[in-house]
Amino acid sequence: YGFFESQLNGQHTIGHSGTLPNFISHIWLVPEHELGIFISYNSRRGIMAQFAFADAFFDQYFPHDSAPVTNIEAESLEPFTGTYRSTLINLTTPDKFNNLMQSMFVLLGDKGNLQIYSAVTPPMEVEPLGDGLFRDANTGILVVFAERDGLRHVFIEHLPDHAFTEIAWYETPQLHVLLLLVALSVFISVLM
Repeated sequence: YGFFESQLNGQHTIGHSGTLPNFISHIWLVPEHELGIFISYNSRRGIMAQFAFADAFFDQYFPHDSAPVTNIEAESLEPFTGTYRSTLINLTTPDKFNNLMQSMFVLLGDKGNLQIYSAVTPPMEVEPLGDGLFRDANTGILVVFAERDGLRHVFIEHLPDHAFTEIAWYETPQLHVLLLLVALSVFISVLM
């Protein structure tokens, strides 16, 4: 409950989002321009569509100039790679199977950057600004990697109500899907 502040293409925005099964909405207010945008979708695909719309809108009306980034060695980016899971997950109800879709994958890019893929945010190519701070080359959205108590966390500027925590190999969605397929194969072979 409440509003969050963020920057989109250098514009100070205040916003709020809401998600129910098959219903997604988001509001952005840009006080400096007396502008408000409300968007709503009645589909799960609306999660990605709302950000794609915002990116296209702000690119059209508030173009972003990307500042040059210091060239950083790929080896120094390696510790940031891995699989991360949203901290907004269910642990005890059948909804916990949705956790598999709440993962974020961070890979080394081929341009001295990181590539981020997730079901809750559009693909991002983030450039290092230094000290765990990155910026998406296309939108200017900031991404922060921080470590606490031995765990690495990721915070994305346009998702202030989400945080992501790095997970071990045995918690990754790929392994769980593989185990499910193997279990189903064994189950079906026993029935035949």
